[in-house]
Amino acid sequence: MAKLNQLAIDSKLELLSEQVLLYVEREMDRELRMTRILTDLCHEVTDAVKDKAELIEEVKELGVAAQGSDSMAYLRILRAEDLDKAKDIMNLIKETQKHTRGKYVYIVKVKLNRK
Repeated sequence: MAKLNQLAIDSKLELLSEQVLLYVEREMDRELRMTRILTDLCHEVTDAVKDKAELIEEVKELGVAAQGSDSMAYLRILRAEDLDKAKDIMNLIKETQKHTRGKYVYIVKVKLNRK
């Protein structure tokens, strides 16, 4: 009877282990999709920064009066804010990738232990 109970416990543990593994794999897929989305967003923000930089250069060519305008100062502020956004997005991508690597290591360990 004790062996039968142990067999039941072992099969439940194996099922639980399989469920956790499946959950972690799904989480990893979700994080990879988020990384792709964040990367696309970072490219958009970077493009906006480039556009603002080009506009600033065009205004510089117009002369000293244009360079000192409030619009020019505001454009520089917007560019700096966009650069900060891009940095924040890149940090979020790095953090997400770090978590994904951790999940990948867990999956590999579990699968290797089964063999």
